[in-house]
Amino acid sequence: MTGIEKIRSAVLASAENEASRILQTAKKHAEEIIKAGREAAAREAEHDYRMRTRAIEEEYARKIIQLRGVANKEILEKKNKQIQAVFQAAREKILKWPRDKYAQLMARFLEKTTQGVQGVVRVHAEDKELFSEIVRQINSSRGVQEQLALDESEFLPEKGGFVFIASDYEVDARLDTILADLERQLTPELAVKLFEE
Repeated sequence: MTGIEKIRSAVLASAENEASRILQTAKKHAEEIIKAGREAAAREAEHDYRMRTRAIEEEYARKIIQLRGVANKEILEKKNKQIQAVFQAAREKILKWPRDKYAQLMARFLEKTTQGVQGVVRVHAEDKELFSEIVRQINSSRGVQEQLALDESEFLPEKGGFVFIASDYEVDARLDTILADLERQLTPELAVKLFEE
C-alpha cells in the first residue's frame, strides 16, 4: 500500500468513524426527542384526562344539584298541600259543629274583635239568624255608643266567620282568613311534626 493509499484509507476510516459518531449522536438525539415528545404527549394526555374528568364531574354535580332542587321543590309542594289539607279539614269540621258550639266560638271572636267599638257585622246569608242572636246578646251588655248592627244589605260569599266594619276600619274575621293566618304561623311547627324523618 502506497503512502497515498494509506492516507486515503486513514481519511476514509476517519470519515467512517466520524460518520458513525455523527449517526450515533443523531440517533441518540432523535431518541431523546422522541422520548421527550412521548413524555410531553403523556403529560398532555394526563392533563387532558384530568381536565375532562373534572369537567364531567362538575357537569354531573350541577345536574345532581338541579335534580335535588327539583325533587325538593316537589316534596315541598306535596308537604304544603298536606298542610293545606289539614286546615281545609279543620274548616269543614268547624262548619259541621253543632250550632251552639259554633255560636260560642263566633261570639268570642266577635266580642274580642269589636272590643266595645260600635260597628256593623257582615256575615253569610246562612249565618244571619245565628249572628242576629249573637249581636243581640253582645248588645245587651253594651251602652248605646257601643252597639253592633247586622249588615242586612250585603252578605259574605262563603259561610264561616264575619267581617266587622267600624267607622274607620274593618276587621276580616272570616273563618278562611283566621285559618290562613294560623296556617302561616303554624306551618313550620306542623312541618316538623308531620314530616319528621
